[in-house]
Amino acid sequence: MWNEMITSVINQSNVMKQVPRPCRTRPFSGHMLVEDMLAGHSYRSYSCFRMSSEAILLLKNVLLDKNALRPTRYLSCNEQLCIFLYGISHALSNRVLAEIFQHSGETISRHFNNVLNAILSLKQEYIQLPTADIDVHPKIRENPNICLATDAVGPRPLRSSCRFWRFRRASDRELLELAFRKPWNVKRVMGTPSSAAFWRSPGLDRFAISHRLQRGDSVAGLALKYSVQVVDIKRLNNMMSEHGIYSRERLLIPISINKPEILSNSTCCIELDAHAKREVAVLYLDKDGCPQIPSLKDAATPSTVSATERRGRSRILLESVKRSMNVDDGTAEYYLSVSNGDPRAAIMQLSEDLSWEQQRTGH
Repeated sequence: MWNEMITSVINQSNVMKQVPRPCRTRPFSGHMLVEDMLAGHSYRSYSCFRMSSEAILLLKNVLLDKNALRPTRYLSCNEQLCIFLYGISHALSNRVLAEIFQHSGETISRHFNNVLNAILSLKQEYIQLPTADIDVHPKIRENPNICLATDAVGPRPLRSSCRFWRFRRASDRELLELAFRKPWNVKRVMGTPSSAAFWRSPGLDRFAISHRLQRGDSVAGLALKYSVQVVDIKRLNNMMSEHGIYSRERLLIPISINKPEILSNSTCCIELDAHAKREVAVLYLDKDGCPQIPSLKDAATPSTVSATERRGRSRILLESVKRSMNVDDGTAEYYLSVSNGDPRAAIMQLSEDLSWEQQRTGH
């Protein structure tokens, strides 16, 4: 008897699984909801769609005239437009819209994108630059929060971002560099990092001082000179012991947390150090604390400098520029030659060439 009951229950459950159960079974469909909203009080339409029913119908007629929107078998143009307006007005998800308008998620997504593309097709006709014969709207002209600029086409609204960027569009590189150097009042950061993630954390650990090693230098002495810890110098330069100082021409010195003002109004070069195996913005200091990078002129003009020393200085300059540009020897030599031996001009020329190439390719 028990076996028969269990068998009967299993058979019934299998039958129920085989019969598909409708999901959207509400008798009040999305089409009926839209028509009731558009035919009702104007406040209902404005609170739900952020537009009056008259404006929605006018927009639908414009899209129909442009052949940008057309009805389908199950969705009218009014319902398609209202799905889009309801979603963007209240920032609703696809599932919520599917429940409200009683359609599948795929149908909601497809028609939402169709209406979006239809509205974007009107940009050439409805979004235009102001001309001299078009007066500024009183709400804009009388608003104290909007600055009006006067030029050849007359007064027009001026975005606040244009004032900061001198009436030109700032590139992504400029915006990233500004956010990176502003906390420390750095004047300029030259060079391009290997990854855009370099700009995301503008901490002091992203900066370092380049110290050219001389006879008698020690890690402890440099730590005392720059007011940093010995372990911080070793960690930054990837040194296991202090003996590693004898195989290098320079050391990267971390910026002391007690002296961040050393970066104020300075110029740094982004370099990938071969020994430290990390990318940092390097600050070059002379005895007076001013940014300094040797040039080919300084390496070649003095008559008292021997040929060996001149070749050594030229090689040091080439290695420094190569690390900043992250290029090979041939490219670094070319940009140094066209810039007359000025490393900063070489880096700027490379940045301009890269920007021109990106604009040309459209990336």
